[in-house]
Amino acid sequence: MDGAPVQWLRVPVEVDTDDEETATELVTELVPGIGVEILDRRAALLVPEAGKLRPGRILLRFYVTPDQIELAVSAANQIERGRVGAPEAVSDEWKENWKKFFKPTRVSPRFVVRPPWEAHAEPQQTDIEVVIEPGMAFGTGTHETTRLCLRAVDQLIKGGETVLDVGCGSGVLSVAAALLGAASIVAIDVEQDAVNATIDNAERNRVTSLITPSLTLLADVKGVYDIVFANILASVLIEVSEDIIARVAPGGHLVLSGILDADGDAVSDVYVRHGFVMLERVQDGDWLSLHLTHGAAA
Repeated sequence: MDGAPVQWLRVPVEVDTDDEETATELVTELVPGIGVEILDRRAALLVPEAGKLRPGRILLRFYVTPDQIELAVSAANQIERGRVGAPEAVSDEWKENWKKFFKPTRVSPRFVVRPPWEAHAEPQQTDIEVVIEPGMAFGTGTHETTRLCLRAVDQLIKGGETVLDVGCGSGVLSVAAALLGAASIVAIDVEQDAVNATIDNAERNRVTSLITPSLTLLADVKGVYDIVFANILASVLIEVSEDIIARVAPGGHLVLSGILDADGDAVSDVYVRHGFVMLERVQDGDWLSLHLTHGAAA
């Protein structure tokens, strides 16, 4: 570091793949403004440590300022089945290095998610490009749970639908729905950074007029919607099930994701008990999406 004061420290934590979301959520809630990288074995060419991961394990790297390091290490040590490494001094370059991992990716028959700094090399005539700048706070839209939801967007949006996006994150689902012709999308999240990212990505894809992002609580959302997407933790899907159910129009569609395979039955049982019909249960790796309809299929 040539004697310059350390501006950032990185805390590496190896966790089970199944614990990715809960571990990330735990640390980011306890340490304000923290940056996070999520790496698996595919990152080995750029991050040698990732190549040493055992099957079923991933590497989380948390970036903090020196005054946050004790809090960050304490939070990381609360992660179940986590293995916390020694903090490392890093330069400001970490803020840009994550971009090396975000390449144009086909996530459904028509959708290709790409960053604004990379063009899609081999577009097909039917491709719809979703241009996403996630920043350090959100995924790139290519995580299994988001891919599952984007495939559902590709399948369900025919044009003219009203959509509710619960836990909008970077806004990728809202943008995708708008690009396919949804009439209007309400996008909500509990994080201001998510609302800001959704606003920015709506502008980037020229669909601002169709998307209304906000911090509105799910319980306070008005009206019902033709299609509701909720890509959040399984425990939260169960906890707020009544509020989600109340927002689905009769005959409307509900797509739930953020669900590990082991939790699929527990989540689906709650919604089926409330009169929803399971149309499709789709798996990608260890993750599931559940596609249900409210009464008779629309």
